[in-house]
Amino acid sequence: MRYIQMGDQVRLLPSPLPVSSIAYLPDNFHNHPTTHTRIDFGLELASEAGFAEYSIDGQTFGKQFPWCSTRMPGHVYRMSTKKPWDVLVFTFEASNLEPLRKFGLDPANPGWEFRMTPEISARISRLFLLMDSYRIPGHADQLDLLSLEILRMTLLCRRDETASPEEILIHRIASCLATQIREKPSLDSLIRKHNLSRRTFFRHWKKYYDSSPWEFILKKRIETAVRLLQETEMRIYEIADRLQFVDSSYFCRQFRRMTGMTPNECRRSLRSETSHSPERGENPDRRRKERRKLHPS
Repeated sequence: MRYIQMGDQVRLLPSPLPVSSIAYLPDNFHNHPTTHTRIDFGLELASEAGFAEYSIDGQTFGKQFPWCSTRMPGHVYRMSTKKPWDVLVFTFEASNLEPLRKFGLDPANPGWEFRMTPEISARISRLFLLMDSYRIPGHADQLDLLSLEILRMTLLCRRDETASPEEILIHRIASCLATQIREKPSLDSLIRKHNLSRRTFFRHWKKYYDSSPWEFILKKRIETAVRLLQETEMRIYEIADRLQFVDSSYFCRQFRRMTGMTPNECRRSLRSETSHSPERGENPDRRRKERRKLHPS
């Protein structure tokens, strides 16, 4: 479980919609009714059940994972699933109701299903990283903006009802892999949990992703490593251990393979880039190429 309370955090810039708190609850499970004094948007990310019943004031809605739930004062909510689920919750003060609606986020909406795209997964990974350092000046501002961006992207990526069951399952497994990069996700276990054979899984995975599942996980870990190198003082072996690499040597080899430079070279390049702007006469195309190398696609 991860939880940060942001109500007392000073923002460096005026925020149109400050987030009160953010919580990530893996293996969450309860079926009891709840009432709320603030506004919650819950990204119900994944569950072995695959399906949930969600009731608002006794009216029941059926939802497939992943989907976004909503909660606001004055109503009674109840979530019913047969298995635990992973949820990422963004909480706003009730006074932000109208500003949220102006941003297209209406908590009176009974929730919406969405496709877990690589873009959304990348932003959730970025959010988890910022949550670990939210007291650093400026990070609360970034969390406000990123929370809104993630929520609005789920609206833009509402699931196409014509998507095949296999496509939904593949994106759901990719979502699980992307949110477990600091652990050691078992691909075989995920495949079994979603009632797929290995042959069927790999046949459908190739339709939606250019890289293998292992390269997909590695890319997410390297992206997180780049951010840790830029934003923290963690040592190389600490980053390798945090991201579940077998040792720092293997981490450095994979990092260089994907970015074209060593972790230390990356850190120096990123720190130099943020400490001063390009000098007059410097080739901007060269700088853009260097930046692209640090964010493997």
